[in-house]
Amino acid sequence: MLTGGSPIISYNLQWDSGTGTGFYSVYGETSNSLLRSYIETRVTGGSTYRFRYRVKNIFGWSAFSNILTAYPGVAPDTPASISTENSGTSVIISWTEPYNGGDKITSYLIEIL
Repeated sequence: MLTGGSPIISYNLQWDSGTGTGFYSVYGETSNSLLRSYIETRVTGGSTYRFRYRVKNIFGWSAFSNILTAYPGVAPDTPASISTENSGTSVIISWTEPYNGGDKITSYLIEIL
């Protein structure tokens, strides 16, 4: 990254908190921060979040980066239409595949009481 020969003194990360109404600073704007990673835990699955960042040296702030978009996943729905069928000495359990929350379902858990 070109810095005009001056070291970077702050990174500023901003996000729109899923509202789409404007960006808010996460860190680095009002006090200098050299953080280059961040974990945001205040997200809701199925919402769209936008992030952008910029850097500062003694000459001032850069332009903002391109907007980065994140789509947190959601848990799949509960399986519906569960049925059982006797087959000799076995039982066949079947169900309709639920909505997958936008991602591949990797396993099912069947509990027999």
